[in-house]
Amino acid sequence: MARRVLYGLALLAVSPLALAHAHLTSSSPANEAVLKQAPTQLTASFTEGVETALSSLTLTDDSGHTSKLDKLTASADGDNTYQVALPKLKAGHYRIDLHITSVDTHRVEEQLQFTVK
Repeated sequence: MARRVLYGLALLAVSPLALAHAHLTSSSPANEAVLKQAPTQLTASFTEGVETALSSLTLTDDSGHTSKLDKLTASADGDNTYQVALPKLKAGHYRIDLHITSVDTHRVEEQLQFTVK
């Protein structure tokens, strides 16, 4: 009986760690934003640190053309915020697919979209 209780307590202690992955909490441009001016960079904040060397981002325009973006760069604040330069964008709808590897080595797929008027 004591062994079962200890096992249950161990599961409770470990389960928050098992659920911790780097999920997108905010971005600029924000998801579904409609912008008057094209952004020159993406800033993205996550729930935990990101392994930038193991993560990738792609940009897709409304004609379906996809381009790979440079690697994310960590902000100097150390607050799980990262930036990446965006190419020169014209008016249109864009999707960014984020293929993120968190510091706990779990892969997470995120997506955000925005429109430039």
